[in-house]
Parts: sequence; C-alpha cells; structure tokens
Amino acid sequence: MAVALVLVLVVVGSVLFHLLSPWWWTPIASNWDYI
Repeated sequence: MAVALVLVLVVVGSVLFHLLSPWWWTPIASNWDYI
C-alpha cells in the first residue's frame, strides 16, 4: 500500500510540476538548428 501511495504522489507531483513549470519547449527548440 505504501508503494502505491508513493507512486501516486510522484505522478501528481510530476503533473503539477509540468503544469506550473516556467520551462517550456520554446527555449529548448530555439537553438534546434544549431544542434
């Protein structure tokens, strides 16, 4: 049961981090031609 709880917390935390994160794909893709 503890493993399932930790897994749910990790999933919820990663989704919240993705939604609230200031990092998006535009700074990564801005130098795509250079890479």
